[in-house]
Amino acid sequence: RRRKQCATVWDTEAFHFIDQEGRHKLLQKARLVSWSLPRLEAIVPALRGLTVAAHGQVEPLALMRLAHCTLLLGATGNRIELKAQGLKTKAVRGSYERVHSSLALPTRCTRLVVAYLAGGGLSAWRTAISTTPPTQWCWGWCSSRP
Repeated sequence: RRRKQCATVWDTEAFHFIDQEGRHKLLQKARLVSWSLPRLEAIVPALRGLTVAAHGQVEPLALMRLAHCTLLLGATGNRIELKAQGLKTKAVRGSYERVHSSLALPTRCTRLVVAYLAGGGLSAWRTAISTTPPTQWCWGWCSSRP
């Protein structure tokens, strides 16, 4: 609390997240018992890697949601598309014009990003998502309260 930093702790029964204000959020691992083995095999290593990469500063529920959506993205062959909008100075009279830009990675590059974030390969991702109803991937139990 004194340092105003978040922390994530994994133990045998739960994922613990302590926010900057010192509030404790708990995500019971027992909720994962209903998941299929391929889904667990895909999500748990991804969650571990994302937790370490985020230095424990992001709550496990949000990282789990990211891992789900990342696997879905890799398995379906969709592409990562980044959109940005901002202001750019116009040369005439110091006024501004709005600029919209986007970057869409090719499917192959998207799969490389997914492999880096989640590990595994296309067949593992397809197996993991085929054992899960689509409504549970990006908005199912992850969007509900822990």
